[in-house]
Amino acid sequence: MKIILLQVIALVSFALVSNGQSHGSVCNTSEDCNSTANLVCLSKNCECVRGFTVDRNKVCRKTYDEPCERILDCNIDKHLTCAPGTNLCKCQIPEEQIFDIGTRKACVSLVGHRCDMVMSHNERDAGEFALNCVTGAFCEMRHEDGSMVHDCKCLEGWEATTDLTCRRTQ
Repeated sequence: MKIILLQVIALVSFALVSNGQSHGSVCNTSEDCNSTANLVCLSKNCECVRGFTVDRNKVCRKTYDEPCERILDCNIDKHLTCAPGTNLCKCQIPEEQIFDIGTRKACVSLVGHRCDMVMSHNERDAGEFALNCVTGAFCEMRHEDGSMVHDCKCLEGWEATTDLTCRRTQ
């Protein structure tokens, strides 16, 4: 009972100390946003500062190649982890993933490697936190030894390259 009460007090105290809005909140200046949560006001919305991306809980976490100390410093929703030895946010499975610096700003699976099944081959329709495939590939579902397996395969009109990405054949 005492532990629960202390946790509630700590949460309430944190909420009272918080000096601004959360990610996605409307703002006029950066002072309206919670600077301790790595937020700044951009286009009248509280957004993550450079080097951070938002996770599913609306918390700004470090992005690819940013320095880190713990796994949770990095945005795990973007399939990042704090790489031992380098203390930088890197893809969780570096031999199977690369970081997409384009629109997704997340680690994506290479051709022939695991992915999350989505209902559409259109990557824009994929879930925001799904483990997607490299550009030009989709997540194929197939049966293997009595199990469902999902892995990345190049789309029609694309071919796999030696670095396990896809390129247009035309």
